[in-house]
Amino acid sequence: MTMYALIEIGMILSCATGFTIVNIDNGFSAAVTATLINKKIEGKSG
Repeated sequence: MTMYALIEIGMILSCATGFTIVNIDNGFSAAVTATLINKKIEGKSG
């Protein structure tokens, strides 16, 4: 296992519930996550 993989696993395991980790080169997943958050916020306030 590479050092990068160990660091990434550590980040994932250390996150509290509700946090999302997206690699810097994975803009699509970041956009999907942001959209889901926005939809959840709009649903609660509307």
